[in-house]
Amino acid sequence: MDTPPPDFCIVSIVETTTPGMFEIDLQSRWRESPTYIVSQKAIDYVTERVQLGCPPGWPNPPSN
Repeated sequence: MDTPPPDFCIVSIVETTTPGMFEIDLQSRWRESPTYIVSQKAIDYVTERVQLGCPPGWPNPPSN
């Protein structure tokens, strides 16, 4: 059974020079997404709900 591609995926999370802040590249299937500077609390929230790493060919993976 094929599963649909995720609506969002996390490309990267990088610690910034500001303690406790991170730059997250969170991609959306519907639009171009900028990177965001967020707190550890936001990172914890997002990583519980969004796939870390995008599947190959995302957002339009090849069909079998």
